[in-house]
Amino acid sequence: MKRFVLSTIFASALALQVSAQASCISIDTKGHICATDGNSILCANDPASLWVSVAPPTGNKCTWINYIAPKTLAMCTEKDGEGRVYISSNNGKTWKVKKLASQPCSAAFHSDECGLWVSFSDMDILHSMDEGRTWKTIHAPNVPSAHITDICMLSPKEGLFGVSENKILHTIDGGKTFESIPTPLDLALSGGARISNNKIPVSQVMRIGRFYIVKQESYFVTSYDNINWQRIPDVTYATITDAGTLMTVSSDNSIQEYDDKLSRSWKKKLTDDTKPHSINSICVDINYAYVGFDDKVWRSDGDTVNVFTPSDIDGNHLSYTIPTQNEIVTTTKTKPVVKRSEECEKAVNLFLAGNYTEAFPLLEALSEKDDNEILENLAYCYEEGKGTQQDYAKAIQLLARAANNGSDYALLNMGYYYLNGWAVKKDTVRALALWDRAADHGYDFANQNLANHYAYEGDVEKTAKYIGKSVALGNKEAMYKYAMLYMDGMGVKKDSIQGITYLKKAADLGVAEAMTYIGDSYLSGRILPKNSLLGVAYIEKAIESGDIYAKKFLARCYIKGEGTDRDNKTGFRLLKEAADAGDAEAYNGVATCFIEGVGTLPDPDMAIHYLKLAEASGDTSASLKIKEVQNIVARTQSQQK
Repeated sequence: MKRFVLSTIFASALALQVSAQASCISIDTKGHICATDGNSILCANDPASLWVSVAPPTGNKCTWINYIAPKTLAMCTEKDGEGRVYISSNNGKTWKVKKLASQPCSAAFHSDECGLWVSFSDMDILHSMDEGRTWKTIHAPNVPSAHITDICMLSPKEGLFGVSENKILHTIDGGKTFESIPTPLDLALSGGARISNNKIPVSQVMRIGRFYIVKQESYFVTSYDNINWQRIPDVTYATITDAGTLMTVSSDNSIQEYDDKLSRSWKKKLTDDTKPHSINSICVDINYAYVGFDDKVWRSDGDTVNVFTPSDIDGNHLSYTIPTQNEIVTTTKTKPVVKRSEECEKAVNLFLAGNYTEAFPLLEALSEKDDNEILENLAYCYEEGKGTQQDYAKAIQLLARAANNGSDYALLNMGYYYLNGWAVKKDTVRALALWDRAADHGYDFANQNLANHYAYEGDVEKTAKYIGKSVALGNKEAMYKYAMLYMDGMGVKKDSIQGITYLKKAADLGVAEAMTYIGDSYLSGRILPKNSLLGVAYIEKAIESGDIYAKKFLARCYIKGEGTDRDNKTGFRLLKEAADAGDAEAYNGVATCFIEGVGTLPDPDMAIHYLKLAEASGDTSASLKIKEVQNIVARTQSQQK
């Protein structure tokens, strides 16, 4: 469960001072985050904290960086054509070279299960399971003038390796033996024509579930048996995350997550403008996806989005700008202005500026004054080891004093201590009680934590209780969730009228999924009186607000001429966009259009492709339809003979 620190209570944009691109981004299991543009490295306790600038060793250009343990970074660099692997055990403050090669690093990979894998510009691969202390060299089959371009380990023994000369190597025994997997190069369509250049490198190779994703000139996806390669349209970047999901970025700067059946989890647009942007790094933890987006760190939990801008000011920290209204995402009550002494103001300002060395002794000297912000800031210093040695025991003592003085922030953070057993005996009951006290004071972060906890535990009544309290504080996402509880009768008495009431409130506040639900209810006459014009209006607004799932409903309207003029081509286009974006419910509809020639030319092969996607997503009727299409094709071919 995500633990908040003082500077993340209000989600604010940080001051933009640099234009370099965040070409690599990583996060460890404790929430520490690192980003680099190649020339400089910036680290923070989380995106909204103050960022600290650290530099790679003199003259080295960072080509890849990743957390391999809490606060322990592995980095590949290039200097004068030579490649190096460095390790830092103190979040980038100091580095030790662990491997040196005469060629630049060409590929790197890390996971907790599989360890660290690095290749330089040849066919040898280095592997370490002990944070770079010892290495094993693996010799891949020699390919003249070729080198490893990408590494994707699926388990400690199984891995995929992209090669610069149109090859994919596969091992199931940790590199003792390799087999060559056919690439999609000669079978893939690119603008309707075959790709003829057989020297195009495999720049990325990935596998999720039964699907391979390979990048040569474009991205491709195929079933496990490596046939029927199809282009994933409009994708500019893709990666498999540590969580085992596929993340893709499209040319409209939208990011999307898929599971191992290529079913969409969520999609968010990073920006509303049409300018080209650079997205070349994505990582995830259990709560968020983090994206290296131009010079920004973009973070989303699938529902909300925050954008943070790392910036190197005076070589060591960031300053804040005043956020616009759209950048403030909070329902907490405004704290009253407290008059402080000059000493208190100085201590707080030094803390907020990230000057912990000077701030800590002042905060310590002022801690007897029972000023909550002083206590909270001092607790943070002990918690994170800022300006002093890390000491969880002292941190929770200070938080307890602040909590007794009425600090809801302190109650929330004490809850994390008891939930995780930091410096105290693990006590889930006490953690929940602390959050409950904060929730009773109107602190919405506590409501959200409690709702998520009880949802995970399967306690629908308590989940509904805390979502309801969040709704009372004006949380629009909670309104949508509350509506769904009423629709399904989960934790509350089933009541479609109440459900629609909360859906309309959420829709009015801009929740796209609520707009889609209302639109579909008008179109179907289910729950709401049938009204095609109103239904289309809500669906169109949902699409404008970013809900790709809404497209299949609008497609149906165009194909049926319901609430709008009949237009099969537009209907097919919308339906295919929904299917290609991962909407499993649209697969069958697209297949039917290809079978019957609705809005497109009949194409049995494409029909079978989408039916296979439907089958992989759990549609039990798809396999029978595939056989029917294959039989039709066979009869047609027989008649032609």
